[in-house]
Amino acid sequence: EFPHRRFIYSKSSPQDETSKVYIRDGLDGRERLLVSPAAKTNLGAVYASLDGKTLAYSITAGSERATLSILDIDSGRALDKPIAGVLGFASIDWTHDGRSFFYTKLPQGGERFLNAAVYRHVLGTDPGTDTLAIGPSADAPLRTPRPASPDTHPRRSTEIFPRARRRRGDSREARSTSS
Repeated sequence: EFPHRRFIYSKSSPQDETSKVYIRDGLDGRERLLVSPAAKTNLGAVYASLDGKTLAYSITAGSERATLSILDIDSGRALDKPIAGVLGFASIDWTHDGRSFFYTKLPQGGERFLNAAVYRHVLGTDPGTDTLAIGPSADAPLRTPRPASPDTHPRRSTEIFPRARRRRGDSREARSTSS
């Protein structure tokens, strides 16, 4: 349930190839179609802004790489240009004011998830100007290590953020120093 007793949900009938996104104002409200993916595509992530006014959703064509679209829920009108190359099943995290959100973008070519990065999109701006927030790039505000190969890719958060482990301490370290 969202603000103003709005319900946003996906469903499909036996004759549908893919799920569609609907909205209903209250339990007794009329159901209205918001998103109907084209044939041979699938609905990925669907996230409404905290105020329930804007919807961000991704559509995939059978892979993890998706196109992210934004629409005004009341009018059903598309907002901004679609954003290509996003991770279709990753979360879309809205800011509290509903004016921007964070999403995960996959790199062109190469390893699918290796070197993916999180960007911030501000509504009303060109997606080409989205701000890098987290990633392996040297100019990322929060930098993740760039592994030399998939075999050396970090698998635990303590390998990605070793300082956090040292500050917090590790239960194994605590046991060995107290013995």
